[in-house]
Amino acid sequence: MLFEQPYCQIGRCGVSRSTAIGWLNGLADAGMVRDVKIGRDRVFINAEVLELLTAP
Repeated sequence: MLFEQPYCQIGRCGVSRSTAIGWLNGLADAGMVRDVKIGRDRVFINAEVLELLTAP
């Protein structure tokens, strides 16, 4: 999902919740995505892709 859009939510990854949490936490620990809490949800943002998409 992170290759299609610059963010990902745990419940929308297409895998089990525990698998998604493991993968996304691993990416966040490696500094590849940023973990942001929005309300009750956690959103993982690929900041580099987001910057490329919003650059003039």
